[in-house]
Amino acid sequence: MRSVRSDELRVDDLAVYTKIGFAEDERSIGQFLVFGICAYLDHAQVGVSDELTDSVSYVDLAICVEGFAQSREFRLIENLAHNLALEILSKFERIQAVGVTVKKPHIPNPAFRGKAAVYAYRERSRPQ
Repeated sequence: MRSVRSDELRVDDLAVYTKIGFAEDERSIGQFLVFGICAYLDHAQVGVSDELTDSVSYVDLAICVEGFAQSREFRLIENLAHNLALEILSKFERIQAVGVTVKKPHIPNPAFRGKAAVYAYRERSRPQ
């Protein structure tokens, strides 16, 4: 489905406490979400140089995710995933595309006994 063919850098199972929820009372309490990031970039140069400056730091990527998720309140995980993907592309020039998974492991509704998750894939715009 994706058109960018490249290497991947992944950050998995990153738990971040944030203010999210459709209802105001849910947002006021806050909750943990679990993030998965798949950044698509070329590892050929770093494969030769073994220098972090030729790649993207997964620590910096995790800090970006946490900072963005905690920067404001969100109502829907779909909105958070979409905007986080755009944020990652704007902050990391080497990343050509990114997939963002946002999991909501605890739904504050007794009628819902599962987990919810969304996935957003975004590519860097190419000059025409």
